[in-house]
Amino acid sequence: MEAEVFLLTSNAFHVVGASYHSTAAEIFDLVEEAGLSALVSEAELHKAQQTLLTPRLRLAAEISWLPELSDAEISTVMSAQGKFAETALLDLVGNFAELAKANILADFCVRQSVSEEIVSALLNAWEWIEPDTVLAFLRSTRRAAGMPDPDAKLLNTCLHDLRGAHAVIVVASVLGGKGPGSVMRMLVDDEVLKSSPSSLLPAMVKEYEKRNERILSTAAADISDTISKAKTGSLELSAGLIRIVELLQE
Repeated sequence: MEAEVFLLTSNAFHVVGASYHSTAAEIFDLVEEAGLSALVSEAELHKAQQTLLTPRLRLAAEISWLPELSDAEISTVMSAQGKFAETALLDLVGNFAELAKANILADFCVRQSVSEEIVSALLNAWEWIEPDTVLAFLRSTRRAAGMPDPDAKLLNTCLHDLRGAHAVIVVASVLGGKGPGSVMRMLVDDEVLKSSPSSLLPAMVKEYEKRNERILSTAAADISDTISKAKTGSLELSAGLIRIVELLQE
């Protein structure tokens, strides 16, 4: 699951307009109706249909959608995509099931840089996600849809992948904001003080370090290049020093 395509509007359930309870026959009908509207390409509809009808692919779509929310709640979330302010969003998701809450917050992070409050809420959601609860929900809805039960081991793998995708998203969002280093330090400090830190934290720290390694490597190369230019006279010493200071600050 790639972070750059993690948007609720890209989820197969949204593309087709299906619910967790939709049967295979209903999904075929929904795809046909969507095709007539021409709002979604035939290729996208075919891909979404295959995802929802293939148990392994469906599981990844199920957990990255809005599990345990009512149709009315899903409608509210999707009709306000990109329109929520942070405070309003946190109020909206306050009582939602944790996995749905995490996906909504991650979707919000994809769209913009966010405050510590949003990231803290996402960390907290992952702290309370219980695979057994998710599995029970999916078993119930799949049986109603006439689909085979989900595999418990595969669910854990999919949750691991989703957690990794959320980590990539939230770190990119933090890095796009002001003072990313101080924000990350504060988030890590707050989590470490808890008796049970969020399962998202290790993935976030790993992603943050990986991104910083690339940044530091690029900065080191730029500094070396600046020094070489200053030595050869192709760059004035004063300009070179200014550039080096800027790179060190970055």
